[in-house]
Amino acid sequence: MKKNYISLLCLVFMVFQLNIHGQSNIDYTQPVESGFFFLNGKYVEAPYIFEVNNLAIYINGLQLDKQIQYPIFDNRVFEDPGIPKGLSQNLTLVAIDSIRTDEGDIWILRRLRYFVQNYPEEESYVMCVDFLRSLPFIKSVEKYKDSLGTIELIDYKGNSKLLWISPHEYSPPPTLEELEQALERQKIRLIDRLIKGECKFYFSNQGEMSISRIKAAKILPDVLQTLESAELNSETKKELLDEYGLVQMNNSRNQILIDNYIRNTQLHYRLEQLRIKLIEEYGETY
Repeated sequence: MKKNYISLLCLVFMVFQLNIHGQSNIDYTQPVESGFFFLNGKYVEAPYIFEVNNLAIYINGLQLDKQIQYPIFDNRVFEDPGIPKGLSQNLTLVAIDSIRTDEGDIWILRRLRYFVQNYPEEESYVMCVDFLRSLPFIKSVEKYKDSLGTIELIDYKGNSKLLWISPHEYSPPPTLEELEQALERQKIRLIDRLIKGECKFYFSNQGEMSISRIKAAKILPDVLQTLESAELNSETKKELLDEYGLVQMNNSRNQILIDNYIRNTQLHYRLEQLRIKLIEEYGETY
């Protein structure tokens, strides 16, 4: 059974960190007319209806991430899985998930879990970074922007991957009720962002990012013009997307956006309506 450990760790973290919205007067079952939502690079037409079903979140019937398999295995790692033979510079971050341990785990993530679960916080973080830097197919390991615990890996083929390394004490896997509550809170968080008019870029099991409605009105027209251009190649488009200042849009996410984006009439119309509304509220210099 394939397991996505990074997404699961983030979701378990939400069980303890997200605020409870029980006091809100918002009806989260109603369609959301505001904001913009891109799923794996493709624009999702408004209005937006979210639901949680069978341990997965859906927007307008589209599943955001893979369904969580329950019961969840106990992920404590007592023994160092070591380093498998045959690793070379030709290996890529895209293919790394195919390297599994005897337990069926993704090898690289299991070894990281071994470090963070069995060593003191500062020591385990250094061990994780040193381990990743020692891999022959990893060109660079750097702290990602100012994000605490998040590092960016780049291989020799130019592929990049974000990893969140957060030393923590071992705790048992979440219960079914805790998982359902975490998904419900994640759903509410997404709805709240859209209600504020934000533009959300969501990548299945690869994270997400948001920009404000004002920033969306300013840069999305240029972003769409770049994506829709038949004269620009993929590399030029990625360079331009980097210049537009889409925070946390790394090389892999930009490529997904380029590959999957499809021109949408509603998107262009809603952007123009947003621009008109902002001019009414703040003037031409919004």
